[in-house]
Amino acid sequence: MEIEKFAEILKLFETYQNLLSDEQFNVLSSYLEEGLMNSEIAENNSISRQAVGKTFKTAVSKLENLETALGIVKFRETLTKSLDKISDFLENGKTENTKFFGKYMEQYEWAKETEKQINEMM
Repeated sequence: MEIEKFAEILKLFETYQNLLSDEQFNVLSSYLEEGLMNSEIAENNSISRQAVGKTFKTAVSKLENLETALGIVKFRETLTKSLDKISDFLENGKTENTKFFGKYMEQYEWAKETEKQINEMM
C-alpha cells in the first residue's frame, strides 16, 4: 500500500474507529497500528486471510463513506490550516492587514463551535 493511502486510511480510522464493527476495528487496528500482515491478523482473530481482506476493504469503504457524509477529517485539516495562518499572522506582526485577520478569526470561531458540536455528536 502506498504511504499516502496508508496515511489517509489512518486519519479516517483515528476519526471514525468507534463507528466500525468489532471485527472491522480489530482488522484495521492490527494492520494500521500494529503493522501485522493478513496472515497474522487471520491467525490472531481466528478467521481466514480472505476474510481479513474482505473485512479490510469493507471497513475502509465504510470509513470513506463516513468521511464523504460527515467531512470531519477534511474539516479538521481546514481548521488546522486556518489556525496555522492565524498563528503565523500573529507571530509575524502583520497588523497592517486587519481585514485578513478578521476573516480568519471568524473562521476560527465558526470552526471552534462546529468542532464542539461534532464532538457532542460522537
